[in-house]
Amino acid sequence: MTELNRFQREIEFLLKKADKSTDRRLYDLYIDTIKDLKKSLLVDYQRIGELKSSEKLKLSQMTALLEQLERSSSELKKELKNEITGHLIHTGQIAYNELFYEYETSYAGINFALLKEDELRTIIETPIANFKLSERLDDGVVERLKSNIKDDLNRVFLNGDSYAKAAARLAEQGYSSYRRAIMITRTEAGRVQAVAREKAQVEARNLGIDFDKVWVATLDGRTRHNHAELDGAKADKDGYFEINGLRTKQPHMFGVASEDVNCRCRTISRLKDDKTPLLRRDNETGEIVEYRNYQEWEKATLERRLATNERKSIDNRLYRKYHIDNSQTKDISTETLKSVNESLDKLMQKHKGIKPYLKKVTFTDSLADTTASAGIRFNKGKAEFSIKLNHEHFKKPETIQKLIDVRVADGEWTPKNGINGILEHEVIHLREYKAIVKRYGTLNGTNTEAQKSKIRKAFANNELPKEIKETALKNLQIPDENAIIESRLGRYATENAAEFVAEAYSDASNSEIAIEVRRLVDKKWR
Repeated sequence: MTELNRFQREIEFLLKKADKSTDRRLYDLYIDTIKDLKKSLLVDYQRIGELKSSEKLKLSQMTALLEQLERSSSELKKELKNEITGHLIHTGQIAYNELFYEYETSYAGINFALLKEDELRTIIETPIANFKLSERLDDGVVERLKSNIKDDLNRVFLNGDSYAKAAARLAEQGYSSYRRAIMITRTEAGRVQAVAREKAQVEARNLGIDFDKVWVATLDGRTRHNHAELDGAKADKDGYFEINGLRTKQPHMFGVASEDVNCRCRTISRLKDDKTPLLRRDNETGEIVEYRNYQEWEKATLERRLATNERKSIDNRLYRKYHIDNSQTKDISTETLKSVNESLDKLMQKHKGIKPYLKKVTFTDSLADTTASAGIRFNKGKAEFSIKLNHEHFKKPETIQKLIDVRVADGEWTPKNGINGILEHEVIHLREYKAIVKRYGTLNGTNTEAQKSKIRKAFANNELPKEIKETALKNLQIPDENAIIESRLGRYATENAAEFVAEAYSDASNSEIAIEVRRLVDKKWR
């Protein structure tokens, strides 16, 4: 919403408060209407009872519903007209009084003409495109609702659907009608307020009040492009704004539906000697910001918009491909998530055959000092793989890089190619799991208890990694001694054969052990 001085902020607050209150009352009105229709529909279903399979319900049989539909339609017309008209009168008076409220509070009392309720009713009932508001509510909203309900129920009965299906269609039609009533209310409120402001501005000029009439577009991405171009523009000497060959004295008064419907622009009266800095509220952040026109705002917020859209895109991709829930990643940087996403994509392409079995990647606080871990489980006998990442370690790319640098310098890890290197270490464990399941069980079917027992035993004994380790060291003529392995690959590689293989494969320095281990793994663990 537009924010200027304290007077206009107060007026805008009152208008928005009135909008919300009316929206709520209209919603409650529709809820009550649909409840009454559902009750009558149920009476008819219970009265008619079960039909033979060859018989179909007919709308003409639903006497209780049809009678209630007529009563509800009549009542809805009356209630909509009363509620919406009352809202338009109330907000029209507020909009008219805005300029005089500011002037009298800032300077001195003036004898201005009040905008009478009868004048507002005349404004409200002025035909738009040859239709009065009452006609649009009666025919365009209520009669359309009644017709749509009948059409829907005819289809429901023709299909032999249940009461629940019929009741659901009533609710959907009710909500659709409510949204249409809201759209008409907001469009009409904008028009009535615009006419009221114009009347106030004419009255103010007649009283000698000196001011500029300024167009203000709402600060969000839904504003019409040509309305955005008018943002901050002053009316010409005759009080008109002009854009693309169209002229108007106020928003909502172009007389063209494509320009007026759902328009949220307004004008403000800027007193000539008012030196208060112009302020407005950014609808996306809720912050009060120094006044600037729409183009300046759009340029300033483009980076934030792109960042927000990028984050949503990354969150969606990670969830879709790797079931990473964004509730786990709220305080993890977008750059980290991008790197995780790109690395996993590359690794799944490089290590083909892993993706179908990788069911979940999670960020967790349960790993203590461990940066990442791989896991396997059997779900109804089928092998499923997972990767856990330390939430704290992965918050920012620089955090993970610093961790790598420290652990390499301490002689614990082999050098790693950032996040990709850490993830590849875990993916090599997944390749081990896949090779074990393939050797002792089935990858695509259900593993028996006997098969699962063999798989678990091979896993506990590091059976397959030992084969790779022994062959690699033998081929390179390197003794299988922890001191030598630690000097070549770091302490972590001495924990067991599985870590030896994973550390060697993910070694960014491309040591001779790394090259040989990669050759063997790619040959044997397919």
